[in-house]
Amino acid sequence: MMLFLQWFVNDKTVDFRKGVFKGLLTLEKDRIICDDKTYLIKDIENISITNSDYKYKHQRYKIFGPRLSIGTKNVITLQLKNKTLVKAFFQQEHDNQIVASEQELISYFQEGILGKKNLINLIGSF
Repeated sequence: MMLFLQWFVNDKTVDFRKGVFKGLLTLEKDRIICDDKTYLIKDIENISITNSDYKYKHQRYKIFGPRLSIGTKNVITLQLKNKTLVKAFFQQEHDNQIVASEQELISYFQEGILGKKNLINLIGSF
C-alpha cells in the first residue's frame, strides 16, 4: 500500500526524464541565457541561485519524496569576471526543470563557479 501511495503521490507529478531548462532563463553547459542576453561560462566568476521555495525538495530516495515545486522566489545571480552583477528572477514552468538541468549545474560546480552548498540546495546530494 505504501509503495502505491508513493507512486501515486510522487511519480504522477514528477517527470525525471531528461529535458532542457529553457525559457527566459536557459542553462547550458557552456553558457547561461537570461532574457535575450548570453553569458559564456568562461566569463562568469560566480553563480548563485536562491530558491527558498524549492530548497532541499529534490530528494528522490525518500519514502515520500521528492516533493518538487516550480518555485516562487527563485533568483539567479551571476558575478561576471568584469565585475558586472547580473540578477534575474525566474520561475520554472514545470517541476522537473531543475532536475533536467542537473548535469549543467554539476558542470558549473566542477568549473568552480557554483558553490557546493548551493549545488546541494538545488539537487540534493550528488
